[in-house]
Amino acid sequence: MGELSALCGIAGAYGEYTVIVHIVGIPNLQVQERHGIVHHALGNGEFDLFMKMAKLIVCAKTVLTPENCINEVKRLITAAMVYRRPVYIAIPKD
Repeated sequence: MGELSALCGIAGAYGEYTVIVHIVGIPNLQVQERHGIVHHALGNGEFDLFMKMAKLIVCAKTVLTPENCINEVKRLITAAMVYRRPVYIAIPKD
């Protein structure tokens, strides 16, 4: 559960107004759609649990797709620099 452990450091960075881009690899979209039981789901088929946790300790978050990746990366980097807080980027395996 590396991502879960990393959230402690991200929370500390949030409290100290430190810019961090937290990049997380997540299962491919097909596995997520069928609620497959794999890592990143805590065994329940829910893949947004870690993102929900991170919501409280980042100033912006996203799941990248081929369609949104350029705009979302720009948006998150801008948010991190303006607010001086961590951001969360999830990248599906596919």
